[in-house]
Amino acid sequence: MKKNSILCTLMCLVSLGSLASCGSKNSESTDSTKPDPTPAKKEKLVLSGAEDQKTFVMGKANEYLKAEKLDSKYELTYTAHGEDKIDSEVADWTAETAPDLYSFSCDKSTPLAAAGALATVPEEYANKLKTTLSETAYASATFNGELVGYAYTASNGYFTYYDSSLEGINAIVHDNKAGSIVDNIEDWLKYCEDHGKKFAYNLKEAFYTVGALTTFGASWNVEYNRDGAVKKVTSDFATEKGLKAAKMMLKIMSSDAVVYTQDAPGVNNVAFCVNGVWALSNDSEGNKSAYTDPKVKTTTLPNATIDNETKHIRSFAGTKLYGVNPLKSNGKGERLNVLHGIANYLTSDDVQSARFDESQQAPSSKAVSATDKVKSNAAISALANQSADGNAQANLPGNIWTAPATFATWAFENAKKKVSDDDIMTQLQQLDASVQDSK
Repeated sequence: MKKNSILCTLMCLVSLGSLASCGSKNSESTDSTKPDPTPAKKEKLVLSGAEDQKTFVMGKANEYLKAEKLDSKYELTYTAHGEDKIDSEVADWTAETAPDLYSFSCDKSTPLAAAGALATVPEEYANKLKTTLSETAYASATFNGELVGYAYTASNGYFTYYDSSLEGINAIVHDNKAGSIVDNIEDWLKYCEDHGKKFAYNLKEAFYTVGALTTFGASWNVEYNRDGAVKKVTSDFATEKGLKAAKMMLKIMSSDAVVYTQDAPGVNNVAFCVNGVWALSNDSEGNKSAYTDPKVKTTTLPNATIDNETKHIRSFAGTKLYGVNPLKSNGKGERLNVLHGIANYLTSDDVQSARFDESQQAPSSKAVSATDKVKSNAAISALANQSADGNAQANLPGNIWTAPATFATWAFENAKKKVSDDDIMTQLQQLDASVQDSK
């Protein structure tokens, strides 16, 4: 019995040793297959836009990535660019530093499309945007029959601010509504002249000149080839319609009350000023704008009468858009889908509502525009009523800024001289020729 007991003990010890040996080998094997603690490198996506929108845009874009569980795969960076200059500020759209997703003024669609920097919006998003955005906003995001951008704000237009504290001014300024404009620029100019006040209307700048020149119906049209290149540009400024608009500009510029600044009403003796919603923003040091003074009220641009015909002075109805640059993704479908997803989210009703709360930017969404908080905003209301009769800044000829600016310079230099209709028509013919020569 004792021998058997000893033998059993020895066998147990051998077995334990074998198990220990096996355990040691397993431990070594496990150590050699441990996962690398270094996290996988995230792919960078470059967002770009106005400097003052950086915090808001980055916050919302990261919000989207987290909700879609994409934040472990993609990392966002932001580069500031002028929304009205991005086509000239980005030299190489394939470069590592070039934007993947960027905001831009809608008048830049033509050069951006020519550079190959605008991806077509996927059908799923395009169909939804057609129902959620205003008609003007949707149209501003199209190029050559395709939707190429996401219109996130309709703030890129202008209207009139005035000093409501001035004696007698409320007799000639009203809360004009789209389709029912009752004020007249002749009354406004006379008021300023009689009371030693100023009317700030920068008609020397093409952004304002173009709107004025289309007041009586003159316009342009751009036809494109299938590849997006300009095929043909037509315009009819050198007609009776353009002549009346030109005579209106000369009449306005001939007034000693007109100044070509954007001083707020109440500043430098200004009674009226044509400007946009952006005028309400704080300056770079955080100081409140003079436009936020309670005495400063808003309305549309007024009517003008030329040769017994009265028309509402027109403006540009512009938007700001998000565009997706397909050149950086180089055919990577998943990467492009993520970028389109971010752009679509940044244009959604929820984000537009939050953007309005953040910076008072006019929404392009019909639903957000209909909310009480937006409708009660006087500046946004004036912009909407003005823009209803405005020109959408889309598919613009390349020379639509330089040609009208040249005409405006001539008008300013000759406004107080006697000029004939033939003299004016000669200038309008040159304007047409320049616009039609656009590429």
